[in-house]
Amino acid sequence: MGKEIVCSQSKNPGEREFLVDSKDICNVLEDGTGTENVLDNLVKLQMQKSKLEKLWDGVHPLRALKDIDLRRSKNLKIIPDLSRATNLVTLNLCDCSSLEELPSSIQYLNKLEKLELSGCSNLETIPPAINLRSLLRLDLGGCSRLRRFPDISCKLRELILTETAIDEFPSNFRLENIALVYMNAMKSRIWQKDEVKKCLHISLTVLLESL
Repeated sequence: MGKEIVCSQSKNPGEREFLVDSKDICNVLEDGTGTENVLDNLVKLQMQKSKLEKLWDGVHPLRALKDIDLRRSKNLKIIPDLSRATNLVTLNLCDCSSLEELPSSIQYLNKLEKLELSGCSNLETIPPAINLRSLLRLDLGGCSRLRRFPDISCKLRELILTETAIDEFPSNFRLENIALVYMNAMKSRIWQKDEVKKCLHISLTVLLESL
């Protein structure tokens, strides 16, 4: 019923107050036909299990956007420039298994608190100096091709590295400040390194592979 009401506002998706169809959302963003109501006031973009390979081209004014949920979009290969989504709090890309890299524009997401990348089995690259100064939770579980850990926020409280290939941390990364660390089934068994052992001993909770 709600979808019918939205569609009845106009035959042109770009003239509607709300967008509920994933194809309409992408067409509006790609063509730049969205009204101020749609783009400037967009708070949540939820497109779980979409069949899309990319969302849109170019940069869009998404200043009100706080939550992007694209989980289980298995064909998604490209994340667009998010440099103007400066109020984004949550970015959920779990099980986007075709995704190979994240854009460097995520370095501008200074309010991002949760970055969910579990199950991105083809992800090989995260921009190295992304900082993300507000980040509290980073889930890289199942990113089996990921070898390099990015230079990120010292505020991080929860880190999931299960089944990754990460074999070292940046020299300035303070692992001991993280309250919860998951390292089970890591290919590198990085927790056996002396410098990591010392940090993990201080960390509140560490979940490792049973030996």
